[in-house]
Amino acid sequence: MESSIIRVEHGDQLFKDTSAMASLSKLIRNELGYPISSEPGQQWWIYETNEGMLIGFCSMIINKNDVHFCHDYIYPQFRNKRLYNSLFEERMYMAGMIECEVTAVATKMSLNTYLRFGFKIIKQSKNYTWLKLEAKDE
Repeated sequence: MESSIIRVEHGDQLFKDTSAMASLSKLIRNELGYPISSEPGQQWWIYETNEGMLIGFCSMIINKNDVHFCHDYIYPQFRNKRLYNSLFEERMYMAGMIECEVTAVATKMSLNTYLRFGFKIIKQSKNYTWLKLEAKDE
């Protein structure tokens, strides 16, 4: 399966097409526990096959003093193939260029990946874990 990861911004046509498709998915809403949302300036990584089938996505919000990771999702038929790690690494690379603290809210499905990348748990609830990765000192 040939595939690629494309970085888009809120408002780009590819983002509009992908987010419309994702927001209509009951599966995604049920698994994430909340609807997909976006705001101006939000960065998105869209993972799709060369035939245009959506594999998954994630996003990053750049705030004044930190970066926030959210909306991590891989469709069930593409899980356990290390595709999520590729998506996560693309976003981590961009966050590393900004050189500030990274916060995130993870589900049980994505938590281990965050921990492998050095995130620390701030608090947990039944369905979500809040995490933080300190900015690296130069």
